[in-house]
Amino acid sequence: MDDMVFASDGSFYFSDFKGDSTNPIGGIYYVDKDYKTITPVITRLAIPNGLALTPDEGGLWVTEMARNQLIFANLNKDRKSIPPYGTSIPYRFQGMNGPDSCSIDRDGNLYVAMYEQGRVLVFNDKGIVQKAGNPTP
Repeated sequence: MDDMVFASDGSFYFSDFKGDSTNPIGGIYYVDKDYKTITPVITRLAIPNGLALTPDEGGLWVTEMARNQLIFANLNKDRKSIPPYGTSIPYRFQGMNGPDSCSIDRDGNLYVAMYEQGRVLVFNDKGIVQKAGNPTP
């Protein structure tokens, strides 16, 4: 388990930080609010890392570190499954070190930390880069 994000009902998603670009064995899993049932949501990922739920909880953003990409998944109403053709890759990152953790604000803007780069990329709710910067303490 690497990153996790909670839904408003107490259920949560977590990333299984496994695999690589030639052996994608990682995944995203949903844990029911009773903490007894775990359901795979997205499988065959190459080091899935950051997770963020959209403000309406109808979509899930995932950073896939080993493939250097940002994934968006539309969630079915059950929040445990994705409709056919329900995922997209709105952005592919460049360079050696890929995307790490991410977070979302109430307007749906996604903030992605770049591993060992000291910078953050900000995407709008469509996955289009709005800002790139190096935050300083």
